Amino acid sequence: MIYFLYYIKNKMELVRLINDTWQLIDGQGALLRQGSWDECFDLLAELSREEENESYASFLGMSGI
Repeated sequence: MIYFLYYIKNKMELVRLINDTWQLIDGQGALLRQGSWDECFDLLAELSREEENESYASFLGMSGI
């Protein structure tokens, strides 16, 4: 089996399997999505956006804004 591994921020990985099938795997090894590059990358972007929003909200709460 040939595969390519891409490490993405927050310890998530995009893994390319054969026949242009991709997997999005979280830092603990759980499979989050298997499908096309677009499907996996869209989920990764959505999860990253949610984390950034939570971080920003936490910052605003701590700063008193």
